[in-house]
Order: sequence, then C-alpha cells, then structure tokens
Amino acid sequence: MQEPDRDMGPVARPVALEGLDRLLDAAPDAMLVSDPAGRIVAVNRHAAALFGYTVNELVGAPVELLVPLRNRGVHPGLRQQYVRAPSTRPMRPGAARRKDGSEFPAEISLAPLPGTDGQFVCASVRDVSDRRRVEAELTHLALHDELTGLANRVLLTDRANQAVVRCHRDGSSVAILFVGLDRFREVNDGQGHAAGDAVLITAAARLKSAVRASDTVARFAGDEFLVVCDVAQPAEVTTIASRITDAFGAPFVTEHGEVCVTASVGIATGTGDPDGLIRDANTALCRAKDGGRNRTEFFDLTMRADAAQRLETHTALHHAIARDELRLFYQPVVDTATGVIQGVEALLRWDHPHRGRLGPAEFVTVAEETGLIVPIGTWVLETALAQWHEWASQRPDVPLTISVNLSAAQVRQPNLFDTVAAALEACDTPPHALCLEITETVLMTDLAGPRRTLEALRELGVRVAIDDFGTGYSSLTYLKRLPVDTVKIDREFIAGLGVAPYDTAIVAAIIDLAHTLDLTVVAEGVETDAQQSLLRTLGCDALQGFLFSAARPGPDLFEPTPGPSSAVKGDERRASVVTLDLRRHVS
Repeated sequence: MQEPDRDMGPVARPVALEGLDRLLDAAPDAMLVSDPAGRIVAVNRHAAALFGYTVNELVGAPVELLVPLRNRGVHPGLRQQYVRAPSTRPMRPGAARRKDGSEFPAEISLAPLPGTDGQFVCASVRDVSDRRRVEAELTHLALHDELTGLANRVLLTDRANQAVVRCHRDGSSVAILFVGLDRFREVNDGQGHAAGDAVLITAAARLKSAVRASDTVARFAGDEFLVVCDVAQPAEVTTIASRITDAFGAPFVTEHGEVCVTASVGIATGTGDPDGLIRDANTALCRAKDGGRNRTEFFDLTMRADAAQRLETHTALHHAIARDELRLFYQPVVDTATGVIQGVEALLRWDHPHRGRLGPAEFVTVAEETGLIVPIGTWVLETALAQWHEWASQRPDVPLTISVNLSAAQVRQPNLFDTVAAALEACDTPPHALCLEITETVLMTDLAGPRRTLEALRELGVRVAIDDFGTGYSSLTYLKRLPVDTVKIDREFIAGLGVAPYDTAIVAAIIDLAHTLDLTVVAEGVETDAQQSLLRTLGCDALQGFLFSAARPGPDLFEPTPGPSSAVKGDERRASVVTLDLRRHVS
C-alpha cells in the first residue's frame, strides 16, 4: 500500500482550534486533531517526538500516515463511528507507525472536538511498549520457573489439560513422566546450594534435549521435574524415558568439581484427569527410588493401593503415641563365652487399631519420610530407659545395657545430645547403661555431622554401636575414624556361617579387625547351635537371636518362655519355637 497523498488542499482551522495548541502541548500524551477529510490540523510536540516527525511535517498530513499499512483501510470507518455517535471513547489497544516505518504498541482514544459538531476529532496516543514488555516478563515469570526457565506448575497444568483434550480428539494418550534426581540432597549438603542450583539448571537443559519439541518439560518442585507427552504407542514413552535416564549418565560440573547425579522416572499414561496422572506418576517414581534409583517404573493399580496404605499409615501414625499404640519389646544379648545376659535391644512395635501388631519394617520408612520418626524416637528412648530403671530396681544383680536404635533423621537433629542427656536424667539411668545403635549407612552418609555429637555422648559415658555392619558401602578402615564402641554383624552374614565360605570369611575378618581396634563384636540373627559354636570359635564377644529369645515385653524378660504378645507379622514361626528359660543365663 502506498503512502497517503499529502497534497489534499488547504487546511481550514475552525475557531474552536484557536488557543488549542497551548493546551495540546500541556498534555502528557501525544495529541493530534484531524479535520473531516482526515488531515491533521493540530499536533503537540509529544506527538511529533513519538512519531519521529517535526510539527510542520505532521500538520496538513493525512492521519493515515501514522497508521500501520495493514490498518489503513479500517481507519476511516473507525473515525466515522465517532462522527455518527460523538462521545469520548476509553483508551483502546492498537498500533502506530513512526516516520522510519517501525511500529509500536499504543493505546489510542478518540473524542469529538467540542464546538465542531463532531467534524473534528481529537486523538490521544500513548506508547505502551515498556508496559507490554513488563507485562510479558511478568507473564513469563508467572508461568515459568525462575531458576531453570522451564514451565512451572501453572503452565504445566494448562499444557496437561490441553493434552487431554487432544487425546480425546485424536485417540492418543497422555503420558506423564515424573523425574526425580537421585541423591540430590548430597550435592546441596556437600557442595552448597549454589552447586545444587547449577545441577538443576544443567538437568533442565538435559531434559529439554532428551524429549521431543512437542513435549512440555516443567519443574515441579525442588529436584523433581515433569514431562507431558502425547503418545500413540507405549513404546514412544519408553523411548523418551530411556533418553532421559541416558542424559544423566555424564557427570555434572560445578564450581567445586564433578558430581554424579542420576535420575529415576515414574510414568503414568491415560486419558483422564491430569492431576490423577501426575499423582500416579509420582507414586511410580517412589517405587523407582525404593527399587534402587536410576531406573524407570510404570504405574499400576497395585501401586495406588500401596500409596493409599502409606497415606493411611502416615495418618494413623500421627496418633499412635497419643493413643498409646506403640510398644517396646526387648531382645536379649548374651555373652558368647558364659551365656549370661549382658544387655537387651529395644525393638519397636505398633499395635495398629485395624491391622494388628506391626513390626518396624511396616511403618518406620513412612515415619522417616514424614519426620514422625523424631518424636517417636524420643518416645522410644524415654520408654526404654524407664524400663531399664524398673529392671534395675527389681533385679539389681543383673547389670544390663539397653540398646536403642537411632534413625538418620534423629542423628541429624542438632539437639540429639540434649535429648539423650535429658532422658538419662529423667529416668535416673547412668550413661554407661545406654548404647545407641546407628546403621553403617547413616554413619557413612552423615559422617561429618553426627561425629561431634556422638563423641560428646561417648564422653558422657554412652556407648555407640554400628548396626547391620557389613551391608554398607564403606571400607572397613573407616572403623578407626568412627566414634563407636561396638560392631553388630548383620544377620545376612550370620545366616551363611558354615554354609557360604565367603560369609564365614567376612565374619572372621570383621571380628579380627574390630578386636584390633579394641571394639566389641555382637552377632545378630543367631538361630542355630552350629552358628553359636562357630562364632565362639571365631572369638565373637556377644550373640543375639532367636536361639536365645525372641523380643519380649519388658515385664516378661526374665520369664521362662515368651508370651504370645511378642510375635509380630513375619516372626510367628520363629517366636513360637523359643522355649529357653533365660533365668539360667543370668549369673
């Protein structure tokens, strides 16, 4: 479209325009007045500066000179609307054209000039480029993750809903891939949050490169990401998941060096509610992490049932202490050489109101995930020490040591020392009567953190034991660096004694090394006379297991046989064969 003709004859200025130039120049916006022929008859300096013309260049020029080429056919009709129905119209979005041909977003209002019978129209033009840019930035921030630039949960929900609509239209399926970084917390704890942010940024880029252009990648929360895909065949989502896990094969580079972070993936497919698919994919991700990490799991209905039970367990566990549903049972630890009881281990049970008596394997993981293990652990400590005090009052001739297990969450508590010291004082228990058992994996993972606390507890007189020794990934040489007194050999190795040569060799090596470091050794899970005999030959200091007794309620510890209440799910067979009279093991 050609430029409008500027030569349209002389411009007539009505009396109403006299003195208007000063008023226009006082206005904060670009202002111009046009005559019935659409020619500019008055303009202020703001308009001249905004459009890149001089005032003289604009006066007499057609208004369409300032209208984008694509809109010039529309403008005359728009002006006639104001002539037929004269009134001030509010600012409306539009576009304007500068002298150099560039366009900019504008807000424009038109109003008939008073005293001209609607023949002359006054236009106000406001450049809103900066506002549009800020609005676009705010919209982007509202829909994208600030750190990674990926879609956030708001945009994710919108894209997922759109995907469901498409799949109903074309017969495809929606696949939700829930991606969680494995052991990401160790990056934050070991190298700091700046390094963690660097890993997240790189992870986001790797995810984008691993999926298709049509897929949506979003940061869901923390170190968790979601991918929304339209898939026609199940093989498509399997391929995408494989590319995602492969993308995390290379180390991540931070300012402190390289770190290896793998990814686990949970997948749910279907055509239903996106929130339900996300929930199911998250459930599958939990199964992938529980299964060893760096793997992919597809959701199935059994997972939903498991998730429902975990939720029920979590809810019921909140009330377990208040409702007096938790119980402690105590399994004796006997001296290998003499058979004398030298201590007991406190073992937690839960009398669930609907599921019966549960062992720790059925609820401790949920307690750890939800943080409930901390108050439960405090209850266990206080209850066990109170029971010790009762035994000491009744049987002062039996100098028992009572062992209490600590979870990883408890070990990380900054007030652990104060909690233990307060419990000892409240129960009038000497520190040397308490042994805190911590798994090898916890000590290896959090070695720097709890060491000072454990050393302070040992100075107080509390003993510390490594539980389930041999199942972790540490070198045996770490023993000399750990503030411990006792090593408890895991029952898996004891089960293979005399049967699996490697297990026998491992047990012998642990005992020798521990004695070299002046540590006491306890064998867990002793069930046969043959195991007891071999452990005595190998020089193991103490034994614990069903050969001597199942776990018993506190009042029954010195009774001839355990009552039926000591059995929990999975232990009934072993508990039923225990008939040993523990009194003959007491000197």
